[in-house]
Amino acid sequence: MIAIALMLLAAEPVAPLPEVTVNPLTDLRHLSFGPFFSAEIGTSTAGYDLAGDLGLQSFRLTSYDRTYLLGWDLQLALRAGGLANTHTNQFFIGGTGQGVVDLHHRLRPQSHWSPVVGAGVGAGLLVLGTPGTPLNRLSTINSVDGYGGVVPTGSARLGVGLSWLKGQRAFLVELLFQEFLRGAQVVAPFAAFSEGGVSARLDLAGSFSAIVEAFYGVTPDAGLGGLQARSQSRRVELDVKARKTFVNRWWVGAFFELSQEGAIVTYEISKTQFVTAQAPVFRFGLAVGLPLGGEP
Repeated sequence: MIAIALMLLAAEPVAPLPEVTVNPLTDLRHLSFGPFFSAEIGTSTAGYDLAGDLGLQSFRLTSYDRTYLLGWDLQLALRAGGLANTHTNQFFIGGTGQGVVDLHHRLRPQSHWSPVVGAGVGAGLLVLGTPGTPLNRLSTINSVDGYGGVVPTGSARLGVGLSWLKGQRAFLVELLFQEFLRGAQVVAPFAAFSEGGVSARLDLAGSFSAIVEAFYGVTPDAGLGGLQARSQSRRVELDVKARKTFVNRWWVGAFFELSQEGAIVTYEISKTQFVTAQAPVFRFGLAVGLPLGGEP
């Protein structure tokens, strides 16, 4: 009987295994280009200010074989606004341009979570003056530092952190080491800050993106001629940006910036130290854009 049962079982057809569908790992792609308008309120070392920008922007975040992440955020705009550095607020007009480009390498591209290393560069130029006063004569009116003048900036950074990439969604958190260069302002001299910081970024391609960065930096010690003293400038900064893209690809964004600079002056003979600090500078703004092209 046992032998007959085994023969019957062997004769029964074996059901085929169900098909398993493997979803291929895809790359992240988001690109937009077009006009934008932004309005902001803030403070400078001289007083409260308002500004509006009208220009062009280009934004991109793309992964290549899930190994490399390339991103940029570029803007070029005309600017107009007012600064409360006098009893009657002064009107300013000019232009501004800024951009950041970064490239990251995911060390485990086939995994959703991967260690990552990256590098980036940034540059900016502000040219803003008030009618009736040449740019090279802005020192003859109340301070416009932090708002007007001709001020170039530049940065170079290296980062190490962790990357998550799944479909059209990405998250990146990293520790950053940055050299930030700020050109001479009307009053403040040129400064080169060696900075350390942290950055966190979330991207839902074609829908939403947000980035938070915080830095702390110092300049090299500099001698104060004739005072037998040395000075070291310090700087802290917090940047927050968010951007929502709608189905028809127009977008709205918000940004917040907070920074403060100060210095430690050390007298070599007495070893006495004095700590100075400028008033905090903040900036808050809203933007809206209508891409002329891009993907998705």
